[in-house]
Amino acid sequence: MFRRWIKRDDCKQKGTCFPEAPLPAMPLDHSRTPAAPTSNIPRNLGLFILRVTVGGCLLVSHGWGGGIAAWSHIWHKSAWDLPGQLAILGFPLSLPLGIALIVFALLGGLFLILGLLTRTSALALALLASITAVLFRAYPGVAETAVLYAGTCGAIFLTGPGGLSLDYWLRAATKRRKA
Repeated sequence: MFRRWIKRDDCKQKGTCFPEAPLPAMPLDHSRTPAAPTSNIPRNLGLFILRVTVGGCLLVSHGWGGGIAAWSHIWHKSAWDLPGQLAILGFPLSLPLGIALIVFALLGGLFLILGLLTRTSALALALLASITAVLFRAYPGVAETAVLYAGTCGAIFLTGPGGLSLDYWLRAATKRRKA
């Protein structure tokens, strides 16, 4: 069942050694032709879909909805929950902070969709979502949504905007102008 290993000297004496094949010579200059670059279309399309999805959710759900609630609160004196929640958490000036958060969600979502200042917007939104997840950990639905936003914005920050973005096109136009 098991093959008995024979020492090299024993097989040479008995003549049962297998002939050793010489190792192939490796060129020192490595003059092989490099492989053709793979297409970036799936990566760029995936990043575009991720940016538009996350930015659209931020813009529509949090920015636009919160903006309408803030507008109604300021001009029509209707109820708005966000400043009250911020005051309960101990934040001073909860109304201006709430308005700033809404404006940030609107602009951050818009910038993610367009791919403009993408890494900066994604980093700021990831930090904001992380802070939100920690502050609202008692509310599982809010914390879970904030963790999802933090993770996706962090991924966008690490990977960049991709080729289907204003950042990419502006960078390419700047390079052409310098050349």
